[in-house]
Amino acid sequence: MIPFEIIEKYNHSVKSYNSETFLFQEGEGANHYFQIVSGQVKMLNINNDGKEFIQGIFSEGQSFGEPPLFLNEPYPASARTITATKVFKIHKIEFFSL
Repeated sequence: MIPFEIIEKYNHSVKSYNSETFLFQEGEGANHYFQIVSGQVKMLNINNDGKEFIQGIFSEGQSFGEPPLFLNEPYPASARTITATKVFKIHKIEFFSL
């Protein structure tokens, strides 16, 4: 976790999402760092039968989805809000300068 006061010094945005909103989907390129300001997000995979497999649940102060960002690979899972959620969203160029 990066302290909020440090994130606020960099080019970031605070995005608000309703519950059950995808922040990114499996297979998309990783271009942003995400850290939760408030709310909850789950990382999940959905199989061919439509069943969800939850990989993790994240809440206030936690970040998610960083490994593909560092590896320059697509996301291996999707991220979807559980509740109304606000996140810091930083483009990877800005994140790497942080």
